[in-house]
Amino acid sequence: MATERYQYKEMENDEHSEATSFGATSTTDDILSGVNLKGKRIFVTGVSAGIGVETARTLAAHGAQVVGAARDLNKGKAATEPVRKDAASNGGSFETD
Repeated sequence: MATERYQYKEMENDEHSEATSFGATSTTDDILSGVNLKGKRIFVTGVSAGIGVETARTLAAHGAQVVGAARDLNKGKAATEPVRKDAASNGGSFETD
């Protein structure tokens, strides 16, 4: 079975665009490679497990100020402890409350 790949255009400015391919095996780090999110504040839901934690981790690791939400705040805080450490070492931040 062939893996589908999608093309997205990254726009740096009105004069320059670059096509990039992402697919089923792409990671969040692949997608945000070379992206600086310093000064951006981003809200991520579902940070108690899975893709929510990984999304928060990658955004914070690229310099974003990430605010996370979870149904179970204690579970979310426990699941995102590594996110806080990764964020601090890469110029981002992460908070759940």
